[in-house]
Parts: sequence; C-alpha cells; structure tokens
Amino acid sequence: MRDLYKRLGLDESSGDNEIRAALPTADATIREAAEFILLDPRRRTVYDRNRRTLATVGKLRARLGLNLTRFWPGRDSTTSPSTSPPHRSPTPATSTP
Repeated sequence: MRDLYKRLGLDESSGDNEIRAALPTADATIREAAEFILLDPRRRTVYDRNRRTLATVGKLRARLGLNLTRFWPGRDSTTSPSTSPPHRSPTPATSTP
C-alpha cells in the first residue's frame, strides 16, 4: 500500500480539514482510499499504527517479485488470471474389469 500521507502531501498530524483540502488534487484511487481510511477515526488509528509495516511488506514484495494471489486469491489486482497456476481438475476414477 502506498503511504497515503505522502501521496496527499501531508504528514501524520494533519487534521480532517487538511485532508479534505488535499483530496481534490489527488488521483481517484488515492482519493477513495484516503476518504475511506483517513477520514474515519478508527480506520485512521489502525492505518497509522500499521503503515510502516505495510510499506515494508510492499517493498519486500516488489523486490522479491512475490505473487501473493496464491495465498490470497483476488487480493492482487495487478496479476492477470493468465499468470496464475492452472486449475487441475481431479482425474476421474476408472474402473478396471
């Protein structure tokens, strides 16, 4: 996850009014995430507590080229279905006479 504060040009101590003022200049995906996370006090507290860890995980994931869709299907929008492992259906049991 990108650091929402940096993307908005703000710091962690910014208030709701400063966040709302910065939203119109942000692109749509950051604007939606910031509204959802930073303007809700409970979500913002959780985000502030965990954002450094999330940034570290994102950097490691990018550096190592990790594809986490195998572990969390549908969570990674950057991976196309063609790069996922093929689905193997079980082979039907054959009866022997």
